[in-house]
Amino acid sequence: MHGVTTKPAAAAAAAAAPDRAVLLSSALLGFVLLLTYNFILNLIPFFAATLAWPEAGYFVALALTYPSIAVQFVMLTVGGRAPAWLRIRAALLTNAAALSLVVAAASAARPSRGLVLALLACSGVATSVLEASIFGFLSELGGGGAAAQFAMAGAGAAGVAACVLQMVLTAALPVAASAALYAAIGVAVLLTCVHAHWRLLQRLPPPLPQQQQLQQQSQREQSQRELAATTSDEGLFAVGAAATGGASETPVVNLLAAAAHAQQASAATAAAPSPQPEAWRESPTSAAAAWARNLLRVGRVVALPATAIFSQFVATFLVFPGLTATVEFRGAPDSLKVPWFTVLLFVFGVFDVAGRSLAGLHAPPAPLPLLGYALARFLFTPLVAGCAFGWPGFGDAAAVLVMAAFGLTNGHVATLSMMHASSPAVAARDRELAGFLLVAFLHFGIVAGSNVALFFEAET
Repeated sequence: MHGVTTKPAAAAAAAAAPDRAVLLSSALLGFVLLLTYNFILNLIPFFAATLAWPEAGYFVALALTYPSIAVQFVMLTVGGRAPAWLRIRAALLTNAAALSLVVAAASAARPSRGLVLALLACSGVATSVLEASIFGFLSELGGGGAAAQFAMAGAGAAGVAACVLQMVLTAALPVAASAALYAAIGVAVLLTCVHAHWRLLQRLPPPLPQQQQLQQQSQREQSQRELAATTSDEGLFAVGAAATGGASETPVVNLLAAAAHAQQASAATAAAPSPQPEAWRESPTSAAAAWARNLLRVGRVVALPATAIFSQFVATFLVFPGLTATVEFRGAPDSLKVPWFTVLLFVFGVFDVAGRSLAGLHAPPAPLPLLGYALARFLFTPLVAGCAFGWPGFGDAAAVLVMAAFGLTNGHVATLSMMHASSPAVAARDRELAGFLLVAFLHFGIVAGSNVALFFEAET
């Protein structure tokens, strides 16, 4: 019964959407998830200047991206053993410390590239833990994935906010002052989110395993109280009086009735299910086998959404930002006050948020059509290439339109895929693991797409 979700129960869980405060808190969690990542990308010119490091962008991307792969395997194996609230708060505080320390380390009199990279790797690990923990936690809320959809929209909004802030600060402040302001804003938002997450937990019921443990404990305590009542003098008198119909004025203790009642209470206590032993208490072999069976069982349920989110991020990072950064502005040079790539990045980000928000207006499609939608995004590859290589008909307006459609579909497919972790097809006890799996395939897609893009860039 613990692992079975009936259709009426699943429908009720899907219909019970979280309230507005929970959704807004989810959006804030999503916003802060990618805020540190985007701020660090904005700090690349600062690192290049203070560390005399022209290749800073390449190494920063490596430090932020590649540790996430190992983290995803760790989260899939032992991530669920630590409480979600502990993982989320620890990751938020780690990112706050890493963001402030990396700016201080790069601003030192004798800055060290190794120290900067180590701090960036810590931030990359914290962000990966935070992402898996947030979407695992929000997937357990059910509601058809509404909380996950708000978190995805918040994550997209972080990219737009970072892009706007970059344009403003680049024009208004020197590089060092901008870096200090990035750190101050980032730390303030991260600490605010720690408090918001604590407030969010106050509005939520206990997770399903905890509810079951509390129910079992209540049943055992009730049985123990009934058993204790039968062994007391007053309890024996009451049982005896009830057995004799209350007709006698003399206290009559009906020992047979009392014994029968005590036996029933003992049987109820024994029948109450006890908590299952945790996996780490089992032998390594049996625990590994149980983990593998569980992972395969949940993986079969979310296989198509996981493949969809993997495919769509391969399609995105195949051309973004690498090939997109080579798109040139073909209008009058004096008519553009900011870099053309910054404009295209802003267009992509705005429509990416629009796609993530659009996903909340309708139910996620079935997994197979969703996979087809994700694979269709590979059609953008020749379109972006046409803008980059200046093919006939691919002017500035075409570049803006292509990036708008590219961003819209990117946010839409990613959000619809993540919402499947809370679908009725996934049992309530499996939703955290389903969220872990989808986040893992998201990162696998980013790394695969980036490496394919680097391969073709090296060949050309």
